[in-house]
Amino acid sequence: MSENEFLLAISNLMDTKMDALEKIVDTKMDALEKRIDAKMDARFDAFEKRMDAKMDARFDAFEKRMDAKMDVRFDSIEKRVKRIEVDLIENNILPRLNTIEACYISTYERYKESADRMDAALDDVALLKKVVAEHSHRLAI
Repeated sequence: MSENEFLLAISNLMDTKMDALEKIVDTKMDALEKRIDAKMDARFDAFEKRMDAKMDARFDAFEKRMDAKMDVRFDSIEKRVKRIEVDLIENNILPRLNTIEACYISTYERYKESADRMDAALDDVALLKKVVAEHSHRLAI
C-alpha cells in the first residue's frame, strides 16, 4: 500500500469516525436540549402559577379596598342627595314656592275682580277729559 493510499484510508476512517462522533454528539445534544426544555417548561409553569396566584391575591385585595372606598363614597353621595331632596326641596323650596304661588293667586283674584271696574273707571276718565276740555273751551271764549 502506498503512502497516499494509506493516508486516504486513514482519512476515510477519520471521516467515518467523525461522522459517528457527530451523530453521537447530535443525539446527546438533542437529548440534553429536550431535558433542558422540559425542565424550563416545568419551571416556567411553576413560576407562572406562583405569579398568577400572587396577582390574583393582589387583585382581590385591591378589589376589596376599592369596593370599600366606593361603598363609603356612594353612602356619602346618597346622604347628600337625600339631604338635597328632603331638606332643601321638600322643607325649603316647595313651601316657599307654595307661598309665592298663593301670593300671586290672591293678587290675580283681586285684579280679576276689579278689572271690570277699572275699564269703567277708564271710560269715566275719558269722558271727564272730554267734558273738562269742552268746558275749558267754553270758558275761554
